[in-house]
Amino acid sequence: MSYWSVVYTDAAAEQVARRGIEQRGFGCFLPHYRVAYWYGGQLWEVRERPLLPRYVFVNLREDPSWVAINDAHGVQGVLMSGDAPARIPSGQVADLMLGYASGAYNTISVRDTVGRFRRRKRRRRPRHGRTATGVAANCMLFPQP
Repeated sequence: MSYWSVVYTDAAAEQVARRGIEQRGFGCFLPHYRVAYWYGGQLWEVRERPLLPRYVFVNLREDPSWVAINDAHGVQGVLMSGDAPARIPSGQVADLMLGYASGAYNTISVRDTVGRFRRRKRRRRPRHGRTATGVAANCMLFPQP
């Protein structure tokens, strides 16, 4: 009998962890979506991003062989419930798989990155202990002798 569990991965290492887990003989599911980046009104790049960053679903068996997953490259650890891996209801994983297979998560979100590369003008601030206009020297707090 098998069940689904979740593996917590290193930052931006979902694909590396998925490959390492599959090399150890476990089934994995990593849903992702596509993002299109636009620059100057033209399509610049399309990337695939994980739907749930830093999480990979793993199909585990009842035997204690799941401990080998912790040694896979890019894996932080298996989400635990007590001393055993946390079980995810198979219906929820099946809904995720069905949505992924039907293309529900493959909607391309468009981001215009032109403004991202513009350099902002930096406001100059006065140095510590000085004023911007020099008015403090003429105020009544500092009377002239």
